[in-house]
Amino acid sequence: MQFTVTVRSARVGAIKTIVDAGGANTGLLKVYASGGSPPAASATTSLGTLLATLTAVTITNNSDGTLTISATADSSADATGTPDYVRITNSTDSDRIQLTAGVGSGEASFDSTITANGAVSLTSGTLTDGNA
Repeated sequence: MQFTVTVRSARVGAIKTIVDAGGANTGLLKVYASGGSPPAASATTSLGTLLATLTAVTITNNSDGTLTISATADSSADATGTPDYVRITNSTDSDRIQLTAGVGSGEASFDSTITANGAVSLTSGTLTDGNA
């Protein structure tokens, strides 16, 4: 199955709309260490250790079947570890998206491992629709 750019953009645009429900830039980006194996689906209970929580998630629809994700840094991480996955929530803290994460890799990329009480910033975040 192949989709046009218009269809891909509409599909990822729907994701942005669902995350922004309750107000744009009100979601959270929660960073987890799971020992390399994230949960099978975002509806599954979170696995591993919550490392950090970034706020004011901003999702931009790039009109090419991709979303760019950014968030305000967490000034004091909850725990030490290597990010394996992130979950993005809406304003009521309901999980909406799960992305792979890593140091210099993954859909949500960080520049280093996370240290408890240290600052945590998202280096880059991208969600790409199939066929993009």
